[in-house]
Formats: sequence, structure tokens, C-alpha cells
Amino acid sequence: MRLDEIVISKKILVRISLYFLLPVLLILIGWKETPLSNDGKQLLLSPRLARIAAYQNNVQRWASEIITAQAEMQSILDNQSTDLFQQDSQIQDTMQRTQNLTVSIDGTTTPDTLVGLRSLMLDAAYANEQAAAAIAAWASAPSDASLQIAEDAILTARTTLAKVYNNPWVTVPMP
Repeated sequence: MRLDEIVISKKILVRISLYFLLPVLLILIGWKETPLSNDGKQLLLSPRLARIAAYQNNVQRWASEIITAQAEMQSILDNQSTDLFQQDSQIQDTMQRTQNLTVSIDGTTTPDTLVGLRSLMLDAAYANEQAAAAIAAWASAPSDASLQIAEDAILTARTTLAKVYNNPWVTVPMP
């Protein structure tokens, strides 16, 4: 049998090409999409490390939502409206969001390594809920004493959230 007598069908040629090109393509995609460390080296995330990174992202999102709620609560106190229905609507929205956030934090599976961070995050969420409740109490019976209690509750919520940002597992600074 001579070399010029060998016939390779197009179907077999395509299969052979796929066996060689597909792994090269997958390697190139993986190389491009693999996250990099601060010094530019590729990070190989195990499932455990991926869960930790996902939880860290959740904490950053939750903390951002708490900051937004605190700003809204402070706005309610600063802009004491004579339109009680509008004020009631703002307070109800804020209370509902803070309660939903606490439920979300409490219901999210936490990697064992980050149980302490979860505890801090829950403390911040509870403090935020208490601040919203204090604002609701002030709105239902406005007085200087209830206003002071509401302002103190917001301050406590901010202080508690600052503890979350001081945790070494949180990779962004407090805004």
C-alpha cells in the first residue's frame, strides 16, 4: 500500500480536528476567564473557595443595601414631612426591606470559615431593623425623646455595620 492510496473521509478528518482543536479552545477560554490574584497570578478556585468568594460578594451587596436603608431612614428624620401618608409609606417600605434583608442573610448558607462574619452581618441587619422600628415609633408619636431614640438607633446601626467592614474577610472599604 502506497501513501497516495490512503483515503481519509471528511467525516473522520473533522473528528480528528475536533479532538485536537476542542481541548486547545477550552484551554484558551479557561486561561482568559480564570480570575487573577492581586499579583496577576491565576487563581484556581476549589468549590469551597468559590463558596467563600460568593458569600463575600453577598456580604458586600447586603452591606450596600443596609447603607441605602440607613440613608433613607436618616432622610425620613431630616425631612419631617407634613404629608403623613407619604411618610408612612416611606417608613413601611424601609421596614419591609430591612426585614427582607435580615431574612435573606439568615437564610443564606454560610461557609464554616465565615460564621463570624455572618454573625456580624446579622447583628448589623438586626440593628437596622431596630432603627426602622424606632423611626416608626417616632412617626406614630412624635416627640423629642422618640426622635432622639430613633437617631441613636441609626447611629448604633452604623456602628454595627462598621464592624462588618472591619472584618478581614470583607475586601472593600466602607463607603
